[in-house]
Amino acid sequence: IITALEAERDAVLAKLASYRKLEKDGLDTHTYYEAAVPSSRADGTSYRVIVTSLAVMGPIMAAQKAQAVVARWHPRNVLLIGIACGLPDKTNLGDVLVSTQIADYVIGKVPPKGPREIRWIVHQVGANLLDTALNLAPHEWIDLITVPRPGDGQPVRHANVIASGGEVVSNETLIKTWKRQWAKLVGIEMEAGGIASGLLNTPDHPEFLMIKGVSDHGVGKESVEQWRPYACDAAASFALAL
Repeated sequence: IITALEAERDAVLAKLASYRKLEKDGLDTHTYYEAAVPSSRADGTSYRVIVTSLAVMGPIMAAQKAQAVVARWHPRNVLLIGIACGLPDKTNLGDVLVSTQIADYVIGKVPPKGPREIRWIVHQVGANLLDTALNLAPHEWIDLITVPRPGDGQPVRHANVIASGGEVVSNETLIKTWKRQWAKLVGIEMEAGGIASGLLNTPDHPEFLMIKGVSDHGVGKESVEQWRPYACDAAASFALAL
């Protein structure tokens, strides 16, 4: 499990009954936490989970972290957990976004006149992880949320296209433009494209899925501080259920 922020990492660790911080041993520069997570499967499977967080947000650090994780641990599955911007007409604050495709907008062209032209790179997510995510019943993950909800209602899971790149997007015109280009776009974030690219360029090719809680709607970020703890907890709860 990879997170971009300490708050996201701590929300994940809070869901693990017992975890330990691993000592650095000189094999790489990253700090890892380890836990055994028992499943509800009939065969009594217990999952070995490694949790780590980026030192700096963004796609470059995310790609480097993904490759370091694979080189060190050779995981079968990699999850990106945290918070994201949701599209206001498709999501409510506190909802959970699950990526079906990741539309990476990092590569582009700046012409002599006019706006930047994006050369979209599309990453597919892990088929097995996505199938399991789509078949989780709401109560299986909502019942695991422990942080009080700042507003009324219940969180909803949205599985669709996520835009990913290096900027914090707070531009209503830009978001509307992307919505016209991607009819199924539900959210925007900064690390999924980097991690997907990093994993693609490893011999292991582990499955990947992004799970993020909606902390804001991109325009006027006043909601972030209020909703961040709940959005982090909702995403971590969905990941634990998965």
